[in-house]
Amino acid sequence: MKRPKYLLLQAIQSLLDTSIYYLNLTPGSKVPSADDIVYAGDGGKWLRLAYSLKARYYLHVRKRDNTALTKAAAAAPRAAREPATSTASDLRPLH
Repeated sequence: MKRPKYLLLQAIQSLLDTSIYYLNLTPGSKVPSADDIVYAGDGGKWLRLAYSLKARYYLHVRKRDNTALTKAAAAAPRAAREPATSTASDLRPLH
């Protein structure tokens, strides 16, 4: 039987896949609108975040999914395609 945490992480991976799909439809453009208060509509930053989260969440299920480390390794370089040159692209909590 699959545990609820594992099922939740699978659902999150599915949402991240959907987000990545839509962010890749128009690469380099501002897919989120300028109303985006986190990254000001920079789709590249959102894409990098999505791949980073995918890699991180795969590491959480490595004991239940023996392919998780391979999947995390595949997602990590995608997150690093546009390496962050500063902390300006870090996701920060909004207060």
